[in-house]
Amino acid sequence: MPKIIKSAQGDFTTANITVDASGRVITASSGAGGGDGGYVFTEGSINGGVTNTFTAQPTATGILVYAVGGGGGSGGGMSPNTQAGGNGGFGIYKTSITPPYSQPFTTGSGGAGGINYTSYTGTAGQASTFGSPTVLSAGGGSGGAPTPTGGTASSGTAPTSSIDLSIATSPSVSRSTGYRRISAFFGVEPASQPTTGKAWAGIGGAPMAPSPGPAGKAGGDGMIAIYELLP
Repeated sequence: MPKIIKSAQGDFTTANITVDASGRVITASSGAGGGDGGYVFTEGSINGGVTNTFTAQPTATGILVYAVGGGGGSGGGMSPNTQAGGNGGFGIYKTSITPPYSQPFTTGSGGAGGINYTSYTGTAGQASTFGSPTVLSAGGGSGGAPTPTGGTASSGTAPTSSIDLSIATSPSVSRSTGYRRISAFFGVEPASQPTTGKAWAGIGGAPMAPSPGPAGKAGGDGMIAIYELLP
């Protein structure tokens, strides 16, 4: 007697199927969920010294956070050259989450430029942080000093992170070279804003060579960008 095959009927999600030699679907069942929709930007800040709260979407299963610390202010004063401020550190934090999920995040302020006859060395930028307790911290760049040789002060780092992407700056490594990853990611050039003279996000204040006497330039405020893994 020929074998009677009952066709598979119904609606199935991410179906698991069996096809016989004649090309007929003889079994079908719903399978596990398919691939995710990827990481989507949902939150962030470029305003230094401000704390906000991130709340994940109800369907999110993971987060990816990028942080840049505030840039250091450049040196000022009587030296014929001054150091540029160091760039802020650049770090990433990645983790799986289960909503409801909320965490605070703070963007670090850029450091002030050195002041004539008061404090010739610029102040350091502040760290940008995510989480309580902190799970991501991108440190601020060092303040530049008045020096005959110019150069760039030390950059910040991101020791508390999944990946530290900071590029070290030094008297022999320019702030532009040290800023290339941040510039590529955030799409900002390592130059001063034309209206304020303040550096862009996380870059150290511009050097004041070769005119002796002027006050240094402020470093750029830090940045936080948060992406969620959504279905």
